[in-house]
Formats: sequence, structure tokens, C-alpha cells
Amino acid sequence: MRTKKNLLLHTFIGLLVEVIKSSDRKLIGVKGEVVSETK
Repeated sequence: MRTKKNLLLHTFIGLLVEVIKSSDRKLIGVKGEVVSETK
């Protein structure tokens, strides 16, 4: 089970995500499903 404490130990692929903080204001609010990740 993913929690705030162990989130970085899991893969992000398949998670639904939303950008809530970015130096590029145009990206804030963008939502989608993670399809690829790098370490």
C-alpha cells in the first residue's frame, strides 16, 4: 500500500497525478497518468 512515508519506494507508473507546484505556471493543474519513469 502506498503512503506518504513510503511513496518513493514504489513505482509511479499507472498513478493518476496532478502538477500542483512548478516554476512553469502553465504546468500547474496538468493532470494525467504516469506511463514512464526514470530513476
